[in-house]
Amino acid sequence: MAKLSEGRVATYRCRTCGVRFSIPQRETAVCCPVCRMNRIKRVTD
Repeated sequence: MAKLSEGRVATYRCRTCGVRFSIPQRETAVCCPVCRMNRIKRVTD
């Protein structure tokens, strides 16, 4: 099982509901996991 701490993560923010979520950087976010809208934007820290 892969550990989340082993790789870099990308943080996204949903422009519809405002939730922030993180996924492994090797994956691509398609929609918000809460409201399922595709209005997401990558947050640059």
